[in-house]
Amino acid sequence: MTQHGWVSQNVESYEIMLANGTHVTASGTENPDLYFSVKTGNNNFGIVSHLNFKTYPIADKVWGGAVTYSTKYSADFMAAIAEYQLNGQKDTNSALLPYIAVGNDTILATFSYLDGIDNPDAFAPFYRIPNTSDTTQVLNSFYELASGSLPSLPRLRSSFTYAATSLYLDKDAYLGILNITEQFNSRVQQILSGTLVLMVQPISEAMIEQSQRKGHNPLDSIVFKPQLCKLLEAYRPQDYFLRLLTNGSLTGASINIGWSLESDDQFVFEVLEECITTIESFTKAKKVFDPFIFINDAAPFQRPLQEYGENTFQKLRSTSYKYDPAGVFQSLVPGGFKVLS
Repeated sequence: MTQHGWVSQNVESYEIMLANGTHVTASGTENPDLYFSVKTGNNNFGIVSHLNFKTYPIADKVWGGAVTYSTKYSADFMAAIAEYQLNGQKDTNSALLPYIAVGNDTILATFSYLDGIDNPDAFAPFYRIPNTSDTTQVLNSFYELASGSLPSLPRLRSSFTYAATSLYLDKDAYLGILNITEQFNSRVQQILSGTLVLMVQPISEAMIEQSQRKGHNPLDSIVFKPQLCKLLEAYRPQDYFLRLLTNGSLTGASINIGWSLESDDQFVFEVLEECITTIESFTKAKKVFDPFIFINDAAPFQRPLQEYGENTFQKLRSTSYKYDPAGVFQSLVPGGFKVLS
């Protein structure tokens, strides 16, 4: 993903069944407004029945696997993420997805590197942290890496909910949101099977630059160049994505809470919203807050489509009016985030 922008930008075309029962193709040259909107507009426009993806050659061998750590090293791990973003993530062969289960004494990090190099330098900050298990190795293909089993972890509960936020690269801010998460974990642990997990998704400057080059994506509204941000904010002040990222990297963070009893549902939803609100108050005070909400991790109380910026949001609304004038996907298809709500 770092090398080629957002996953959705590598879709060449979609086949979509509209509310009136017709099938249409959406691509950069055919129904381009629908192509733009369906990439991240949720279930507002139609049913995708087929898509064509770009493919890319990769090395014959790859390195990767899962590594677990004790949460007593959580602060070291968050500092390592910041160091990786500053240095190691410039190597576009590298990718990382970590989960910090603060109540289960488990950090799970999945590493991948698109070349057959053992322990690549890109991940050097993490090698300094003692681990409890390590399955990383050189493998014959990325498919083999993706198909590998994860290490045995404390049992996850049947009910999970989550919410998302974003912030700029800042080590102190990372440690701050970890501290907030640990504080809320004490409340989550009061309920049966209460589990709280912080998931951090570092987004590199290289990936956003690739996204901007490819175009045709609502997320192109994220601008990482300070000079361009300054210029554009003067002309489009309502576009919340036109933010100054002083170091060119963004991080998506999500809070995930698991529990067992239906009687605890409302308590969990309230704790989740309060936790996200507390984190965002902290990141705003630190001046590292970004309004981007990764829609796959968004909670029902959040408004991810609106946070794409006013210009993009209005494009999504126009697409809905054009291709679904009766509002079938707004009123008769449950779930998701609606552009006309």
